[in-house]
Amino acid sequence: MLARVITLLVAAFASLALLLQTAPAADALPVAPAVPVAVEGVPQPCVSRHVWPKQASMKQVRAQLSANTGVRLTGDMWDDPQYRPVVRLIWQGLEAVSCTDFLTTVKERSHGAFTLNAVRKASWAWGDWGNTKSNAVTLDFAKLSTAVDDDPGRVVRVLIHEIAHAWTAYAPANGASGYASLYATYGMFSNYGGSSRETFSEVVGYYVARCADNNPYNGTQPSASDAEASAYYRFVRSHVFGGVEFGPEAGDRVNCSLTPKVAKRTQAAPATASSDTLPFLG
Repeated sequence: MLARVITLLVAAFASLALLLQTAPAADALPVAPAVPVAVEGVPQPCVSRHVWPKQASMKQVRAQLSANTGVRLTGDMWDDPQYRPVVRLIWQGLEAVSCTDFLTTVKERSHGAFTLNAVRKASWAWGDWGNTKSNAVTLDFAKLSTAVDDDPGRVVRVLIHEIAHAWTAYAPANGASGYASLYATYGMFSNYGGSSRETFSEVVGYYVARCADNNPYNGTQPSASDAEASAYYRFVRSHVFGGVEFGPEAGDRVNCSLTPKVAKRTQAAPATASSDTLPFLG
């Protein structure tokens, strides 16, 4: 009888201990969901996994960015302090798409050869894919720096535009289905590029950088009809970014107050059509 009582007491104490271990503390606060760090030009970025290291030297930033992304960084402009604002936008632009497989696809299909190269380009182009350096997106930070104050979204747009060239080069099967017919129907999307290849990179670049000036997805350019913008938008959302969106549907109002420097951009005079036709990509 005594043994039975002892057994029951042991079982009761064990159950009580289990309840105390699993019950939440009375004063425990709920964990707040992660909030995306604002990215200039991208109203709804992915939640940042690596915050911009404000106090790090340029060499440290370069090493950290390469480690974060798994991408080789070549060229002497990465270490030049005068281009720190450009490097910050590139860092944050890559973080903005880090919850998608956009960059991962490029890295995997290139078998580790993909590179971001930062050097001066003698031509008018602000960037290129594979022309200056094989398997590399080359960016001219001197040219990109001219957009930092008035249209920082353009820096992000150029970055994503050029990586989109690599995406199609390494993973053509991913985006081949449906795009050819879209281009045959609608043609050019923006005022830049007169080929299927350049248009593809434009629809991808503007998809991410929704707060870049004169974004056709926002109904600000007569070059893109509502039907065209919507069709390209749905294609990029499904075939390139796996359903992830960086702003509202094409044609819907974009809240760019979530991005820094919006006051300066909205107070500035609107860009003329001719200024946006200047060739600056590759």
